[in-house]
Amino acid sequence: MNGRPLTLPTWDRLATGLGGALIGALVFFPIYLGCGAVIAMRDSPLRLHADWELSIPFWPFMIIPYLSIFVLFLMPPLQLEPGELRNLVQRLVVASLIGGIMFLCLPAQLGFAERADAGIWQGLYDGVYRIDNRFNMVPSFHVIYTASILLAFIAVATPRLRRLYLTWLVVVCASTVLTHRHHITDVAAGLATAVALRSLFPRPMPSLSTETINSVFRRKPAPDPRSTAGASLIRGGDRFAAESASTAKVSRRRL
Repeated sequence: MNGRPLTLPTWDRLATGLGGALIGALVFFPIYLGCGAVIAMRDSPLRLHADWELSIPFWPFMIIPYLSIFVLFLMPPLQLEPGELRNLVQRLVVASLIGGIMFLCLPAQLGFAERADAGIWQGLYDGVYRIDNRFNMVPSFHVIYTASILLAFIAVATPRLRRLYLTWLVVVCASTVLTHRHHITDVAAGLATAVALRSLFPRPMPSLSTETINSVFRRKPAPDPRSTAGASLIRGGDRFAAESASTAKVSRRRL
């Protein structure tokens, strides 16, 4: 398989991508923000990380690959066809619902403290701290969304792009831990969710365009007399009409 390179999107791909982004946002924000608010009101969130994880080094520059997810959000129409885009949105919606349920069932809290020693990257970290919360840990939505998008890309891309996307996925997963924004269990659960849903929804959803609908309800044309099948049907009809006329004549004579 040679695969598909990145290309400028057609209007159909662009419209499908924008519609999918809107659906994803309408699902993501209520679930993520709502679950975070509910868990914050609980007295004792769960501790789902090991003590040794707190000694994992902090690499401030890994905030760059961590935030590359926002670049990734812009790319699906450049790599995927409309049916593949709809399939991706379907998986992300289901993953968000599963993630929300897991947040409420496993109300964990981040074990790392917020950092003030990120140097030139501190402004980016402060922005993340203001926007994000310390809950909603298992599974990592950051990993779910990154893995779901990149796995969809890997399935159709050229070999060179597949290697690039796989590297991107590994680096982003590592960045969630090395920026002290997630624990290893969160990353593993996010990857497992994305891979499982990729297996459950492997085929692109069909387009609901006007052409597709018309093709379903379009009347079949009359047989072409010049075709073998059409000629056979017409000859059969002529023979039936002749036999019917002959039978009618015999009936009239008897009467």
